[in-house]
Amino acid sequence: MIAIMQEKAVMSALSGCKEQKMSVIDFLFFTTIFVALFTIAAFSLVSTLLIVRAAETAFSDFYSAIKNFIKE
Repeated sequence: MIAIMQEKAVMSALSGCKEQKMSVIDFLFFTTIFVALFTIAAFSLVSTLLIVRAAETAFSDFYSAIKNFIKE
């Protein structure tokens, strides 16, 4: 009995579903959000790489200075 009622509920829910197409406004909205998130991710990656490179250069310069100081 419960299974029949559940089946009827599912069928009535499915019959009410129509295929919905995305409107142009929705498409532009989601595209804008995607581009914004992609841009933020790209800037984050570039800034992280620049910070790592700066730290690497600073460490290299410091190491060279210590090495030259020890040689003298």
